[in-house]
Amino acid sequence: MAFKLHKCNSNKENLDYLKGLVYFNQVRAKEKRLVFVWGVGGAGKTNLALNLLCNYNDYRLKEDNNPLSAIYLSRNEALIGFLEEKLKKKEYLRTLRDFKFEYRGNPKVPFENLIIIDEGERLWDAKKLKARHSDGEILLRIGEKVYKDKENITIICFMGDAGINSGEEEGVGLWTKALKRGYLKGWNLYLPPRYKEEFKDLEPIVDDIIVDERLALNKSLRANGVDTSPWIESFLGGDFVKAKAALARMNNQGYPLKVTRSFIKAKSFVERKVKEDENLTCGLLISSKVWDKEIKEYINDRRYYGSFIEPKEVGLWFEEEAKSFKKGCSEFSCRGLEIDYPIVCFGGDYYYNGESWEIEESISRYHRSKYKKFPKIMENIYRVLLSRASREMLLYIPKISRLDRTYKALLSIGVEEI
Repeated sequence: MAFKLHKCNSNKENLDYLKGLVYFNQVRAKEKRLVFVWGVGGAGKTNLALNLLCNYNDYRLKEDNNPLSAIYLSRNEALIGFLEEKLKKKEYLRTLRDFKFEYRGNPKVPFENLIIIDEGERLWDAKKLKARHSDGEILLRIGEKVYKDKENITIICFMGDAGINSGEEEGVGLWTKALKRGYLKGWNLYLPPRYKEEFKDLEPIVDDIIVDERLALNKSLRANGVDTSPWIESFLGGDFVKAKAALARMNNQGYPLKVTRSFIKAKSFVERKVKEDENLTCGLLISSKVWDKEIKEYINDRRYYGSFIEPKEVGLWFEEEAKSFKKGCSEFSCRGLEIDYPIVCFGGDYYYNGESWEIEESISRYHRSKYKKFPKIMENIYRVLLSRASREMLLYIPKISRLDRTYKALLSIGVEEI
C-alpha cells in the first residue's frame, strides 16, 4: 500500500491517558474538556487520533448501542478522502468545513460527545474565514451545544508547529483568543508542558488547567523508529553544529541521508531501491511555492507538470502516479501521510544564503501580503516535506546558483552525495 499512515505502537501510554480522560468525563466528571496533544512531525499524531476514534466508537457501540460517539475532523480534504477509503468508516470522518457548515449558527446538535481535531495548528482565524469567529471559537460554540444536550463534551486537538497557509499563523493562540472572549466559560483545559505559558492568563476564566507530559509526543518515529526531528529542527534553525551531530546519530541508527544535484541520478538511485523491494514507495516532494516554470527544466527530463493535485486525486498519486515523477506532491497533499523513499526537492523558493535562510525575492513579493508571518510559513513547509520519509530520504538540489550554499551546507554537516 503506497498511500499510508504511520504505524507505531509507541504511543500506547498516551492513548491510555486520553481514553481515561474521555471515558471518565462521560460516566462521572460531566465536564467541558478541551485537550491539546502536541507532537513533532512524524510522532504519530494522526495514528493516535484514529486509534482513539475507533476505540471510543467501538466501546460506545458495545456498551450503549450508540453507533456514533466520536468524530474525527481535519481541514486536510486529501487525508479525509484517503481515510474514508481505507478505514471503511466514512461516518467517523468529516472535513472541518462540512462539520462547521452543518452545526454552526443553528440549534442542531452533533451526535458525538468526543470531537477529535487533527492538524489543529491549521485552523483558520476569523480574517481568513471572512467571519466574526475563528475556527477555534466556532468549535467551542458547537461544543457548548453538545454539553447542554449530553452533559459532557471532550474536544481533543492534535497540534504540530507547522501552519502552512494564510490564516494559520496563530496556531494554539487561536484557542486562547477564543477563550478570552469571555462568554465561553467553564472549560477544563488539559495541556502539554509547552503550552503552559500560552494559557496561564486564562486561569481566572477556565475551571481548571491540568498540565501533563503524556500530552506531548516529542520524538519523530516515522523513519524506522529513528527520531529525525532534532536534525530537521537544527538544520532549518541554521544551527549546523547541532545538525551535524543529529545527522551522525541518524546514520548510526540506520537512517542515511543523501543528496544530489542531478535529478537523473536521483531518479535512478531511488528506482534501484524500488527494484530491490517492489513494495517500496517513492515520489517527488516539493514546495507549493516553487515556480514551476523555473524548476521544470531540471526535473524528469522536462516532463514535470507541477505540484497541484486535487484532493480526490491524492490517493491516485500515491498509489500509482508518484513513481513516474511527472508530478510532485506539495506540503498540502502529503501532510499527515508518509512515503518510504521520497526525493525532497529544494526548489529555489527557500535557500540558505551562507548566513541564514532566505525566501526568493519574487516569491516573497508575490506571497507575503497574504500572510502575517511568511518566513515562518516557508520554514514550516520544509518542516513538513522533510518529515514524510518512512525509511530513507534523498535531497535534490537543482543546479540553480542561489542554491549552491544550501548544497554546500548539507555536505558540510555530513550528508552523503550519491
